Amino acid sequence: MTEDDVLEGITRLIRRVSGGRIREDDPIERTWTIEQDPVGLDSLDFVELIVSIEEEYQVIAADHDLGAIVTVGDLEDAVRRWIG
Repeated sequence: MTEDDVLEGITRLIRRVSGGRIREDDPIERTWTIEQDPVGLDSLDFVELIVSIEEEYQVIAADHDLGAIVTVGDLEDAVRRWIG
């Protein structure tokens, strides 16, 4: 799995969980904050995103990582650690 594959997968899942707030042609930046616009996920959306990532990549999210995820880049880095 390449670095681009991970980012593309996360991007697809963020778009799905965002409920259409982020259009398909809008690029998602690593610096975007998960809880603020334009991503704007609330805590329930974030849980849904993490569960979707766990299912997509067949991983278990490390609890100690979850509180440190602030940006899309943080999420990408965490997913890479979970994948191993």
